Amino acid sequence: MATVSNGSEGDFIIVGGGTAGNAVAGRLAENPNVRILLVEADIPNPDQIDEITTPSKASDLRGSKYDWAYKTAMTKRDDFERIEKPNIPGLDYATPLSC
Repeated sequence: MATVSNGSEGDFIIVGGGTAGNAVAGRLAENPNVRILLVEADIPNPDQIDEITTPSKASDLRGSKYDWAYKTAMTKRDDFERIEKPNIPGLDYATPLSC
């Protein structure tokens, strides 16, 4: 049994509520006898930030206080040139949008 600072307890702690973390939590939740804590770094109330909830405004997040400045490294296959593309949070922060 694990306990976090707010007093919540769980049999499993999953760090990261991205695509994989949510998939693991969902799979574990199929067992009604376990308690799962899913920890995600996030801002309070992301559903109230227009740039996050409106897909056409997602590129406005680049360079903002909500931009975590993560990069996606892509490889150009012809000559193996490395290309960096910024990632910005997606609508649910689970899967970033590459812009």
